[in-house]
Parts: sequence; C-alpha cells; structure tokens
Amino acid sequence: MDRAHEHLDDLDGEARACIERYRNGIARSIDAQRGLYLYNFGQLNPPDYRLGVLIGEVAHALRAALNHIAYALAPTVEYIQFPIFDEGAKCSEALRDFPPESRKELRRWQPYNAGKHAHDHPLWIVHRLDIVEKHQCVPTFPVSVSMGRPALRGHNQDGDAILAVPAIAGMPEPDLYPDLALHVSLDPFPKATKLVPLTSLRDAYDLVRTKVIPSVEKVMP
Repeated sequence: MDRAHEHLDDLDGEARACIERYRNGIARSIDAQRGLYLYNFGQLNPPDYRLGVLIGEVAHALRAALNHIAYALAPTVEYIQFPIFDEGAKCSEALRDFPPESRKELRRWQPYNAGKHAHDHPLWIVHRLDIVEKHQCVPTFPVSVSMGRPALRGHNQDGDAILAVPAIAGMPEPDLYPDLALHVSLDPFPKATKLVPLTSLRDAYDLVRTKVIPSVEKVMP
C-alpha cells in the first residue's frame, strides 16, 4: 500500500501537467452566423508514456496488496488471488479456496453487488487496469467537464469541439475555458469502450486501505 501511495502522488503531478498542456492548447473562435463562441481541442499530443506507466503501477500495487491478503487467508493454496468478480456465480466458485469464515467478508466487497454499475466499482477498475497494463501502456483520454459532468467521452481528435457558448448582444466575450479531466480506458487500445475518471484510482486506494483490508483482516485465521 505504501508503494501505491507513492505512485499515486507521482501520478497526480503528471496528470496536472498533462491537463495543463491540453488546456493551453484549447482554441477559441466565434461563429457569427450561429452566434456562438466555440471551444475546440488544439493538437492533442499523446500523453507522456510516464502517465500510463504510473497508472499501471498504482493498479498493480493495489492488486498485489489484495493478493497478499488472499494468501494470508489461504496459505496452503498453491495459486491464490483476491477474488474480484462482476458475476456472483464465478465468485462462488473462486471462494471455495477460502476458509468458510472469510467468504462472507470477501463477498461483501465484490463488484457484482453493484448490479448494473459493477464495472464502475473501484475494485473492478483495479482488476481491469492491472490486466491492461500487462499488455500495453494504459490509454488515457482528455474529457471536457462542464457543470461537473463529462461533456465528451472517447478518443478525442485534434480540433474536436468541446463547448459552445451563446454570444449575447451587448455583452463582452466571456473569459471562459472548459475544465478538463483525464479518463482512463479499462480496455486495451484501440477498443477503449469503457472509460473511467483517473480519480477513480485514488478512490480505489482509499477503499482498499481504509475498508477492504481492515475488514478482511478481522477474519484471518
């Protein structure tokens, strides 16, 4: 967990620098015919590879911490890992390797408990990113955030529209630029069909450190 925390701090710095580069590249123009101020991405150079590497390092460190807990619960099993499932039936099969007194607590933290939101669960995000980072640098994408909600999702291209603001007669041009946030893909590129906020990794770290590990430690033999 200490290693994950170190990587998270480094990741925060890299993410801020990346967002600042994207923000500085936003182009603003006027569409006089439609009466709009338009905001578009400039040149979207790929993020530094260090960003994707750090994302993978955080996910792997969290996965490793969970696997250590699993081994402590079932030290006689040759290959064991902390169960993370989006389906209850698969989880039940995996739990056979664990002591009966620990199974209820392990089920408590399963993504499938979130129903249709299982793939937004912090542990599922860790699970998927740990898989992706084994095969490639984790893909990241800039996303426009307006009123706290993502306005764009997906693999944005140079010049993509971000925001359109009505031009009001007699009013000066607004000094407004959209906020940007980084999202990461839970699928290998170029699929990238499931994006989650980069901040989800911090949420996952907090969940594992303050809730999952302490609760499972209570049922250790």
